[in-house]
Amino acid sequence: MIIPSNGVRGFKEKTIFFIFRFLAEALCFLYSKNKEVVWVTTFFYKH
Repeated sequence: MIIPSNGVRGFKEKTIFFIFRFLAEALCFLYSKNKEVVWVTTFFYKH
């Protein structure tokens, strides 16, 4: 089975974009619910 590299690259880009968008929406949701949760989350991500 031969898969074009362009198709695979596009699929990976779409998947990564979807994950980043999901994380961004989740952080915005948590930020609106509880600001301390977002602060702790960003603190752990930076360290």
